[in-house]
Amino acid sequence: MPVPWVDDRTAFDWDNLYLAGSWWPGIARLKSKVAREVDKKKAKGADAATLTDNGYKLAEFDVELFMWEAAQWEEFQRLLPLIHPRRKGAVTDALAILHPTAQVFGVEYVFVEEINGPEPDGKGGLTVTFSATEWVPKPAAKAGTGAPKKADKAQNQKTEAEKEQDKLF
Repeated sequence: MPVPWVDDRTAFDWDNLYLAGSWWPGIARLKSKVAREVDKKKAKGADAATLTDNGYKLAEFDVELFMWEAAQWEEFQRLLPLIHPRRKGAVTDALAILHPTAQVFGVEYVFVEEINGPEPDGKGGLTVTFSATEWVPKPAAKAGTGAPKKADKAQNQKTEAEKEQDKLF
């Protein structure tokens, strides 16, 4: 499905984030970094170099959530354990993501690595930022071994994200 252009009809799509099976409160802004892994080899004394394309690097996202109402802050605190579990031995899983910035680069799952904030803006609002990296499942080793368990959970989130997306478009 094509990513919508930013206009009055699609502002909702660009301002909202669906992550880990839930819509997150406030206004979401995503900045992305996508790149290729390129090996540059220059022979000593030569003016040129050879390039070897080693494929895509995992996409990286900086997510900013701006909240201005107490209810948004309460909802954020309720959802926070989905991306940052604090119980002993907890391991986070790949998280389905739905936002035009992720969609345009074909990113369906991310792993949240770092959370910063909250930072009050002095005008009655709060900003929380976090960094996320694209997650892709490991290639299947052999036929009949099945997909990784994390992929199953992420696939279920993706199905929910697709249902939410269908409501929007």
